[in-house]
Amino acid sequence: MAEAPELYRIIRRREITYARGTPREFIQQLVTYQAPGLAPYTLFIPKPEWDPEKEKALILADIERRKKEKPEVVRG
Repeated sequence: MAEAPELYRIIRRREITYARGTPREFIQQLVTYQAPGLAPYTLFIPKPEWDPEKEKALILADIERRKKEKPEVVRG
């Protein structure tokens, strides 16, 4: 039986804390992924909103958005 095609690959997950030690401190989950035919891309998700299902939904929506973009061609 053939494997299902690869939708995307998670390259890295990491957390970044902004404004550490201040009342405005917050944490974001950074998820870098790569999908076939697209360059790697990093999504920034607020840590309190992050969960595996939301991550997957955001990545799939982002892939669809990026596939619809038309590259800008600059000629000399």
